[in-house]
Amino acid sequence: MKKNGFGLLEVLLATGLITILIGGAVVLGSVVFRNTQINQHKTQAMYLNQEAIEAIKQIQRTNWVKQDPGVNWDDGLNAGTYTLPDNKLANVWELKSYDENKKLTLNNVDFHRKITIENVKTSQEMVDDSGFRSGDIIKKITAEVLWEDFGKLQSVKSQTLISDWKGL
Repeated sequence: MKKNGFGLLEVLLATGLITILIGGAVVLGSVVFRNTQINQHKTQAMYLNQEAIEAIKQIQRTNWVKQDPGVNWDDGLNAGTYTLPDNKLANVWELKSYDENKKLTLNNVDFHRKITIENVKTSQEMVDDSGFRSGDIIKKITAEVLWEDFGKLQSVKSQTLISDWKGL
């Protein structure tokens, strides 16, 4: 006797296989979406971080441009923890005291930007490696951006040193 069609076992196996494939595709899609979101937020945080470093350099350079004997290169760059205002007026940055409750919201994500300025004494290693002179005034700038992604705290941090290289 010749059978036409599929038996119950074949139909169940085919349905199970299709379900596993579709389920895997859905899981893969959600993982890709999640990673895309995390990378987008990390990229935004890196831009905010770089902007903080550039704002510090702009304050330093503005002090040089003033060419006022009463203005030092590091005026407005006292040791402490700061943030930047949400918007800058007249293309001039000004540091504000850090407030952990202050946030910058971009694309429905709350970023917290923290800038730490420390006074650093030159060490012999710094003199040998970078060209700083012993006794130079150096500022260590640490910029950090924090945000939360899918319930996990994320951060991007960078550091740089600035000095009165123009006065050398």
